[in-house]
Amino acid sequence: MVTAAHRRIALRPLSDAIGQLAPTRARNYVTYRLDMGSDGTHLPAQFIAVVVAVAAFGDPLMGSLPDESSWDPAARRWQEP
Repeated sequence: MVTAAHRRIALRPLSDAIGQLAPTRARNYVTYRLDMGSDGTHLPAQFIAVVVAVAAFGDPLMGSLPDESSWDPAARRWQEP
């Protein structure tokens, strides 16, 4: 946040900032995933799932999430104290 303030940039949630990234890059993601062969089988089949997961992680950081919060990777959500 210090860098953004220095650059006079207003921070906003990732889900707002990425716009049409998911539909625009979906085909490239499928190609990337398939090119990985067996190493890519654990990845989500659709890029929108990746975008949603990343936004679920990042968006709360822009809000009023308490500093003591922790990310629960199994539940894929923030745990507040």
